[in-house]
Amino acid sequence: MGGQVIQQAPIGVGQTWQDVIASRALGTTYYNTTGRPIFVSVGCSGGTNLTQITINGIIVTQQNQSGLAAGLPQVFGVVPNGGSYIVSVTVGGLSVWTELR
Repeated sequence: MGGQVIQQAPIGVGQTWQDVIASRALGTTYYNTTGRPIFVSVGCSGGTNLTQITINGIIVTQQNQSGLAAGLPQVFGVVPNGGSYIVSVTVGGLSVWTELR
């Protein structure tokens, strides 16, 4: 009662996929300061055993390479505005890091 309703476009509306691999590093905490939720998608390579993404302190997705029939681990998740996110791997490196922002 008496509160202000703030309308926000759904995720994806007015946002585009951005290749951010050049400005990202594994094991580093990043913050979503866009004013909207973003979608993060990361693929790892080079002997990766376990890849995971942690959003606001919660492991949201993890992928173990030994569980894959083919391909490399990929993790993804929605990061709320103001949220933190970190991608980590036990062995290996980045092959792709994109964000819908």
